[in-house]
Amino acid sequence: MAIGGLLFNYLRPLPHAAASVTTLNDAAQNVKLEWPNQGSAAIGAQGFGLLSSHGSQQPKPTASIAKLITVLSVLDKKPLHKGEQGPTITLTGKDVELFNHYFAIGGSYVKVEAGEKISQYQALEAVLLPSANNMADTLAVWAFGSMDTYHAYAN
Repeated sequence: MAIGGLLFNYLRPLPHAAASVTTLNDAAQNVKLEWPNQGSAAIGAQGFGLLSSHGSQQPKPTASIAKLITVLSVLDKKPLHKGEQGPTITLTGKDVELFNHYFAIGGSYVKVEAGEKISQYQALEAVLLPSANNMADTLAVWAFGSMDTYHAYAN
């Protein structure tokens, strides 16, 4: 019975959706929005531009896309073949500093210790699965020698 219901929902046609255009008047520009306590956001409308914003408006890379670019750049620089673990990376005090930084600002991270040895594959897993900011930086420096060199390559 459940399979029949799933099959019905999968095969049924989607309802028709129609788009509409709404014009804003001057009163709409004075609307006060309730923003979350953290983060940043902005809202605008065609013909009116920016209507309201909250938090820092400094551009920041989208985390997941930035990490994917890091992973692809590292793999381009130091390729792995299916089933390979890759070279061993020995973590240092600098890697612990990266962990402490991302921990302090509430970023995503994996705990690391100086002297810890991990494979390139394990480091890539840490970037892709728990989305570890610190390990993305560690991999970039490991593969490119510095963040500046990595940034030039990635850009």
